[in-house]
Amino acid sequence: MNKRHEKEQTQGTWGVQGDNVGKPDNRSSSGPNEHSRQDGIESFSTSGENRTGGYPAGVFLSQTVGKIIDRLIDSWRDREKEASDCLEWYQNQIEKCQEEINSLEDIKAELTEKLEH
Repeated sequence: MNKRHEKEQTQGTWGVQGDNVGKPDNRSSSGPNEHSRQDGIESFSTSGENRTGGYPAGVFLSQTVGKIIDRLIDSWRDREKEASDCLEWYQNQIEKCQEEINSLEDIKAELTEKLEH
């Protein structure tokens, strides 16, 4: 086996379907600087750019992570609103209780005063 053949076996494209995900595909006839045209195979440069002309992997990852973070932010804002609404309800309940307590204390004071006279 000559050195050129050995080098070609270690350089290839990566499988992206089925059981071959992440495994090198040494059957590719394309060299390290050539585009693979096999179905189900995508070539990426070392910078993460899709050699077939698609978006760089970093852009895809950034957009995906951004969408996930946006959903988390929305979810936590919803929880915050819900908690705030609960606090408002409880504050209203506290005020109603205080009003009722004051009202009952006033009634008791009036009754006590009338009974003493």
